Amino acid sequence: MKYTRANIIGDAGEHLVAAKIIKLFGFACRLISIDLGIDAEIEIINNEEKSTGEFLKCQIKTTLKEDYHVYIQEKHLIYWNSVNIPVIVFLVHLKSEKIFWHCIKDLSQYEKSGSSIKLLFEKSSRFKKNNKQQFVELVHFKSFEEIRRIYEDAYEIAYQDKTELLDTGEYDLTTVEFFVANLVKIEYEFSKVKKMQLRNKSLEKIDIEFRDKLKLIFDYINKVKEIKEIVESEEGPDYYNYLKSENFTWE
Repeated sequence: MKYTRANIIGDAGEHLVAAKIIKLFGFACRLISIDLGIDAEIEIINNEEKSTGEFLKCQIKTTLKEDYHVYIQEKHLIYWNSVNIPVIVFLVHLKSEKIFWHCIKDLSQYEKSGSSIKLLFEKSSRFKKNNKQQFVELVHFKSFEEIRRIYEDAYEIAYQDKTELLDTGEYDLTTVEFFVANLVKIEYEFSKVKKMQLRNKSLEKIDIEFRDKLKLIFDYINKVKEIKEIVESEEGPDYYNYLKSENFTWE
């Protein structure tokens, strides 16, 4: 059996990353022998030295050069985006033993080259001891991304309806139905956000980031509710109830 140069470089990088995570963070880190695009698994350990039951997946790339990019097969990126656990790609400069890291985001944010994706690493992303809290928060990265998507979608709806129709007063009973349908959808999506934030209080801090957009969204919601009440006082209290069951396929 040969232990090739490529095997030596790859294994050295994987063991270096695992050792650094254990030493600097006090987290458990397991190297995975069956490689399906994941090289290691990090298990978060709290300050009481107990497992939180939370995990991060890792892909580790090792080089002898001072490069700050790697090429990843598109199928791996698609796979990583499909799993619920965040995936971190590490880049190891083996000669200097410097390590850089990047948490995988949506596929559309990367530069495609044939069947590969070019993944760039910032020099500022060097792995160090004070990254520990960032790694703890990365466990909930997908939840943060989902909340951002919900807030952005709601803002787009509210901004368009409010500026193009509500603020001008140029709408009729048929148009109000679209307002109410959008209201129902936004409230449903926001109920999912509320559940996520109740399970994990740290997710509430994203509301600060979206403070201005949320103000416009809630102004829109309140205005549509006022108009809805006026219509239902004239047409009947159940006038728009069918929207919840017929206009949307809820998850």
